[in-house]
Amino acid sequence: MNELSSLRPGETRRGFARWANELARGGWRVSILCFALLTVFYLATAAGNLGETDDVYAFAYRAEHFELTHLSDPRLMLYHIVMRLLFLGAAALGLDVSAFILMRGVSALCAAGALLVVVRILFSDLKLSATAGVLAAAVLASCYGFWRYAAEAEVYVPASLLILLVFRGLASLDGEGGARRRGVG
Repeated sequence: MNELSSLRPGETRRGFARWANELARGGWRVSILCFALLTVFYLATAAGNLGETDDVYAFAYRAEHFELTHLSDPRLMLYHIVMRLLFLGAAALGLDVSAFILMRGVSALCAAGALLVVVRILFSDLKLSATAGVLAAAVLASCYGFWRYAAEAEVYVPASLLILLVFRGLASLDGEGGARRRGVG
């Protein structure tokens, strides 16, 4: 049951429940603060030793040196195009940043965005309490696989964000308008 229905008239949430409710409802101040803190956290906890994966070096090399139309791996076509465009955009703005650092930043930004979208999906679409949504997102945020790829220049977290955004969009279509299209209500 969604926790909104458990409040009596005139009653307000306190502490963590109030904060979680504000985040789940999409309060911009709390959302921006959480987004910034999560991004900084993932960037600050990036591994110095990248011995586990060397794909990131290949991705960065392709973003820096391959033509936009060069298709080195069809499974990662969208990722490589977006990263190449971001690298070219940064270069056009005069930023002297490597594709590796840029791609690592994109992963951290996408991770923060994905966690906020998870909270919104759990609260708005699946009707869990705001506290449950925030706690579920915190568990995901601290899982080794998510955390590792959030701090790396890999494709997994941006792809996860894209999947979550598509799910959120499809779930919003199934609201009142979706019921009307099906002839219900």
